Amino acid sequence: MDLTQIYQKNEQLVYREEEDGAFLFNPDTGNLKYMNRTGREIYLSLGDQCDINVLTNQLLELFPEVERQRIEKDMEGFLKELEENGFISSFSGSWASHDPLSVSAPATTGSCSH
Repeated sequence: MDLTQIYQKNEQLVYREEEDGAFLFNPDTGNLKYMNRTGREIYLSLGDQCDINVLTNQLLELFPEVERQRIEKDMEGFLKELEENGFISSFSGSWASHDPLSVSAPATTGSCSH
């Protein structure tokens, strides 16, 4: 898994939050995805100018009993599924290089907020 990979939400989605998770609906493909609370937190953090390494560190804080490799593997599968179904897209590099209007993008070593 490329820990510097950055993921971005598909802005055309319908997002509906539930008490114990959330639903994503892609009207272009008809794909529907239910996410539990952990998946919802990951999804909401996407696009906040943070990379997978930062997201992994946040999950380690939430679930200190889980090994880093397990979190990385689970997150990789989750993000791959979201990307394959058109819910998110990914790119390598920095936010500054991705956004031509950005003069100065924050570093990706902090925390993601939503």
